[in-house]
Parts: sequence; structure tokens; C-alpha cells
Amino acid sequence: MKNFIFISTAFFFLFSCKKENSNTKIDVTITGKIVTDCAGTPFANQNFVLLKKNTAFIGNKRKEVAFSTDNEGNFKAEFPPTDFGSEVFIRIGNSGGGSILSFNTTTDLNIGTLNTTPKASYQIKIKVNNPYNVGDTLIINNHKGGGARVYKFAAPFSDTIIEVVNNYSNSLQIPRLENINQVHVVSTTSVISGISGTSSFSVKLNKSNTLYFEGCQTGVQTGTVIID
Repeated sequence: MKNFIFISTAFFFLFSCKKENSNTKIDVTITGKIVTDCAGTPFANQNFVLLKKNTAFIGNKRKEVAFSTDNEGNFKAEFPPTDFGSEVFIRIGNSGGGSILSFNTTTDLNIGTLNTTPKASYQIKIKVNNPYNVGDTLIINNHKGGGARVYKFAAPFSDTIIEVVNNYSNSLQIPRLENINQVHVVSTTSVISGISGTSSFSVKLNKSNTLYFEGCQTGVQTGTVIID
């Protein structure tokens, strides 16, 4: 009798496991909508790829999954989660096209609405916690896309507003999902003294900040660079 109960119980668990495995989800599904501007114009009937360069594979092989948007810019793409576990890129056209978003996932993901060219009007505020000393120079490089603007100020420094920019889009940058539809500017800040190339030269401050501005908003947004 005991043997019969044991065999019945084992059969029950074996059957349950098989049933659970038969319903196990194999693919990860990525969904969302892609638009081309702040007006919400659909990126309609366009070919894209999900792309990952997997360093775990011999020869650094890339994994690709092709998909297309519909008339409204909506899309759905599926791939095995074992093929993608680290950073994944969405690229326009094919694997050689421009990347418009990157993210990490091993589970189903809806990215929401992705704007390929968000724009923002912004200004940068210099907040001075340390004015430094006479003879010091503050140098600020604001990198936008492939270009840069350079600002120089003589110490003692004080709070000020620089670089008021309207309708800026950094389409050359690849946003992460956590910064989707944002415009960002990289600001490099240095405080130097003395004459370059001589023993009197010194760097008293050197740091980089990335300022994020929400795309497609009305008005001018303010980003702050702190001098400390």
C-alpha cells in the first residue's frame, strides 16, 4: 500500500513538472511605438533591428532580430532571452543603421513611445560654491552632438547663466531607456591657474557633468553646473 502511495505521488509531481515546462515562455517580447518628431508623426512602415554584440560568443558575433513598424509606428519584436541579456540596441534599417535607443532586459518590455528627434530649449546655470582666487580661470566646455562651446571666466567666480539654446536636438547621441525622449548636454568644467607648460600651471578642478532636459516641453529648462 505504501509503495502504491509513493508511486502515485511521484507520478503526480512528474506530470505537474511536464505541464509547467510545456507552458514555459521561450521568447522575450519588446513592444512600443516610434515617432519622428515632437508632433508625434509615426515612424511608419520602417524596418529596424534589435542588435547585441555578444562578447561571450567566439569571434564577438552579433545577435540580430529584424522587425518593422506598422502604419501608426507600433512594433512588436521577439527574441530568445539567452541571446540578449546585456545591452541591446534598436537600429534603423539594418545592423549598420543608426542606433536610436539602448536598454537591458531579460523579460518582456514595453518601451512606450520613442521619439527619434526630441527637442528642448534650455539654459545652463553656473552655481558657484567656491569662487576660487584671483589668477584662477574657469573653463567650461559644453559638448552638443559633435560640437562644443567654450566659456572662460576669471576668478573670483559668481553665479551666472550661460548658453541659452532653443529647440536643440542631440540626434547624434544614443539614449538609454531610462533617458528616453530626453536631450542631454555634456559639460566639462575645469579651474586652472598659472601658465600652461610651465611649473606655475596647475589644475584645481576637472569634472564632467551630463545635463538632461525633457524633450518636447514648452518653455526654457535650466540645467545647473556646480563649481566647488
